[in-house]
Formats: sequence, C-alpha cells, structure tokens
Amino acid sequence: MQADKTLRTSTDGTQFLNPDLLSINNLKDVKVTQATSMRRVIGVFGDLKFDYKGMLILGLTARNDWSSTLPIENRSFFYPSYSFGFIFSELTKDLFKPLSFGKARVSFARVGKDAPAHKLTQTLEQYFGLGEGWKNGRFAGNPNLKPEITQEFEAGLDLRFFVGRLSLDATYYTRTSFDQIITPRVTPVTGAVLQTVNSGSVENKGLEFLVTGIPIKKQNFEWRITANAFGNRSKLTKLFGDLVEFPVTYGQVSLIAYASSSLGQPLFSIMGTDYQRTEEGDVIVDAEGLPVVNSTNQYIGNREPKVRFGLTNYFRYKNLGFTILFDGAIDADILNFTSLSLLSSGQNAMLTEYRNKEFIFKGKVAQPDGSYIDNTTPIILDYSYFINNYAYVGTNFVEKTSWLRARTVSLEYFLPKAVASKIKASDISVNLGANNLFLLTNYSSGDPEVNSAGPNGGGASGAGTMGVDNFQVPTARTLTFGFNVKF
Repeated sequence: MQADKTLRTSTDGTQFLNPDLLSINNLKDVKVTQATSMRRVIGVFGDLKFDYKGMLILGLTARNDWSSTLPIENRSFFYPSYSFGFIFSELTKDLFKPLSFGKARVSFARVGKDAPAHKLTQTLEQYFGLGEGWKNGRFAGNPNLKPEITQEFEAGLDLRFFVGRLSLDATYYTRTSFDQIITPRVTPVTGAVLQTVNSGSVENKGLEFLVTGIPIKKQNFEWRITANAFGNRSKLTKLFGDLVEFPVTYGQVSLIAYASSSLGQPLFSIMGTDYQRTEEGDVIVDAEGLPVVNSTNQYIGNREPKVRFGLTNYFRYKNLGFTILFDGAIDADILNFTSLSLLSSGQNAMLTEYRNKEFIFKGKVAQPDGSYIDNTTPIILDYSYFINNYAYVGTNFVEKTSWLRARTVSLEYFLPKAVASKIKASDISVNLGANNLFLLTNYSSGDPEVNSAGPNGGGASGAGTMGVDNFQVPTARTLTFGFNVKF
C-alpha cells in the first residue's frame, strides 16, 4: 500500500510597512492559501517461476492495483507478465565449442498507471479578488477517467563466444500504450482551462543491438570494445474525441512549421507547409518561374532519428585506464526555427550566397491540357522572393540531419594497492575527463541535439520539443577532475 499526502501553504502580500525589514510579517494585505493533495494505491503482487534443468525457464507475474485517483468503476486494474527463456547452449556445448552461452527469450508484459490526484471533479480555489470567496479551479473534472495501460512484446537472442570474449545481444520489441492520460487545454466555455483525459494510443516498435568484444586481454594490457545501435518507429493511432492532431505546447514556434503529433504519423512529427507537387513529387512552378506554395499544413518530418548508435573503447595498461565514447544518430529531421528568424532579419548566412542571384527552379510548369513541362524561366532571388515565397514554406526549414559526437574521453590512474590499504580502502584512483570534445554533423546551425523546451514541453505521450531548434544553446564542452576512494 502506498499513501501520499501533500500539504502546501503559501503566503504573499504587498508593500513592506518598513522598507528595511524583509519579513512576511512586515507585509501589507497578507494572504495565506493552503492546498491538500491525497492519493492512495493498494496493490497485490504474485511471482511464479519454473526452471527445467537450467535450460527452460518460464516466469509468470501478476499484479492488481486499486487507486483512489480513478472512479470506482475503473479503480481496479490488472496487469500480468509472461516470460520464457531457452538456454540452447546446454544442448550444443559439446557440438560447437566456440559458443559458450546461447539463449533465446520472449516475453509479454502489461503495465498500468493511474491518474494524478483530484482530477475527477473540478476543485475549488480561494479567490482574493473583488468580493473574495471561492472559485472553480482551472482543471475541469473528468469522472470517466480510466487507467493508462502499456503492453509490450519482446523477443531476443543472447550469444556469447570464446568464454565471454565476444557477445551479441539482439532484441525486437513492440510496445503499445492506450488510454494515455494527458492534460490538454479545453474550450473556455467549460469554465476551465485544462482537463485530464484518456487521449488515445501510441505504437512503438524497434530493434536493439549490443555487441561487446575483448580483442586483447593480457596481464598488463586489456582492450574492451562495446557497440550498440537501436532504431524505433512510432505511430500515433488514436486521440481523444474527434481530435486528429495534438500540437506540442512549447513547439509552436511558427505557423509554417511546428512540432506536433498527428494521427497515423510518427509521435515526433513536424507539421507544416510545403510546395505544391505533382503526383510524381516534382515541385510545381508557375508561369513566372516561382514555386507554388501549398499553404495547407501537412506532415513534413520526423524528429526521431532512424538509428541511434554508440561506440565505447576501453584500454587498460597496468594501473592506467583510458575510455573514449562516441555516439550519434542517423536521419533525424530538425525544425530549424533559428534559420527562419535569421532569414526574416536578413542575417541568414544563406543570403550571402544567393541574394540577388539569378536562379532557375527545378520543377514542372502546368500546361492547359493538364500535362507538365520542365521549368526554364529564370527569376531573381531578391528580397520579395525570400520574404513572400521562401519564408512561407515549412519544408525549407526542416533539415535531414546526422551526427557523430565524441561524448566522453577519460583517463584514470589507480594508485598501488599498498597505498590504498593504508587507509583500509580497496581502490583509490584519480581521473581526468573531457565531455563533448568534437561534433561532426551536416546540420547548418551547429548542434543538432536540440530540445528547446525539454521533455516536458507538451504533446501526446510527452513528445516534448526534441528536434526543435529555437536559438538553442549548444552543448557545453567540459573538463572534469575526480578523485575516487572505494572501501
């Protein structure tokens, strides 16, 4: 059983009676407010395992929770899990000596989540305005809330060769979250600003790989290498009521391109305008040589990379250790609002190359009979073009980006055991580290690992503002020095 109770008291006022005394008691018109939040969850849990000769392993778990934050009819929610593992190396250890361990595994699990406290009905808040008294809180009540459920299927393969000198871990997963609990804005006619609702469903599926190797292992020298990669594909499959799109609260940086989650599209979508195109995808150009803008917002990018990867090398020579970690991503779409803002003020570096130059757009010109011909009409890329045409197309500010970063480099020296034993320590070491040493990327505005409002920037399933560059400050390069003692 878990019981949470929060008491919050706040005091404020105006004007110091004595300007030299900084005290609540010295304020005029002192107002005191108090809020109480209570939540209780009761759960039961069971765990059952079967093991046959250390080769076949079956695991079953079951849990049921009852939460006070949900209505009585939805207060109870059950979520089980099932797992099965087959250590097939027990059958092949005499047939294939290099394989020291091999395991195939599958599992299925459900996880439940209750709602925040006091979201079933609209609460009262103290009002200090004219007449004073009480007012309805900004959260509209929802007496039909249900628990949020996430279920996941996972299948994997673990292989180890040459007594652990080489290992491979591969995993495939599918994860579905439905009846997600979110808090969107509601129409003011409800008498509230926000309402907690069960929003819909999000699907995720992907592959993960982890390879670990020890190419060299001697008494005074060792080299370990670890490589990992994973790719996730997400899709928003359902939203609350008749909604077809859920914009990210702090991702609305522009009307022509913004962070959002749209039905049938990836969770980390970019919605915005594009050029009008033929069925073959060619840009349509008008008779004057200008590309034609399609002002209808549509899906124009996915802020989630197709692949993320990392590579770690560790070298040890006697008492000296050296570690270097590289990581990066492939094919992430970045919404570069910084570029749009600089263009509007005439400071975009692109203008130096293209301003007032003659240019022929690659595209198709529509003919009276419905056919298309190649565009051959030149235009001048002047102020009018950049402000009245180029700046109205969201896809011009979405960049397909990849990057590689030297995330961490560290050097560590372990003092001799005789020194550590004098203070009864098992290990004493000193280390020198550097973070973010260099970055290789095709992104035009510096650091592509941007998140202008952080993971709490709103959106369905907490999509946040990953991949939105709104004058983002680049990741800092830092140096560290440490001293570690283990007892």
